[in-house]
Amino acid sequence: MRKSGTRIMVAALAAVTVMTAAPAATAAASAGDTALDGVWQTDGYSTIITVQGDRLRYFDTTAISCLPGVMSARRQGAPGSFVADDGSRQMTIKLRGREWARLRYVGAVGEIGLRRLPALPTRCSVKAPAADPVTVFDVFWTTFAENYPFFATKGVD
Repeated sequence: MRKSGTRIMVAALAAVTVMTAAPAATAAASAGDTALDGVWQTDGYSTIITVQGDRLRYFDTTAISCLPGVMSARRQGAPGSFVADDGSRQMTIKLRGREWARLRYVGAVGEIGLRRLPALPTRCSVKAPAADPVTVFDVFWTTFAENYPFFATKGVD
């Protein structure tokens, strides 16, 4: 009888431990996920990514513009996991300290470095960018000037 009573006590204690540890583990996972919340600048191409709650949004930026990117995503599954709204891509973001992270598209070979920014640039708060021909051309040209490396090689002025 003593052995059976001891086994019941051990089993009950194990069950209580698991039940009390589960919310802590969930809270830790949630805390890890909220640590990603903020504004992130990618290495190269001046892309900015914001993470807020369960949403991830892209912005394409230049020195003179900030346009909503072509992709947004929602959190799904493990901490740091996101799925594009159209289901076309899955990605994960892993923190590398408080100010740095790495983004990896599922199935991709490499990773994209992310650096935390204090806030979205002011130019990103404009609701609708101007659509007049001169502004559209200026944004187009600035995008090429900042991202295309072969103007000098090709003799483009």
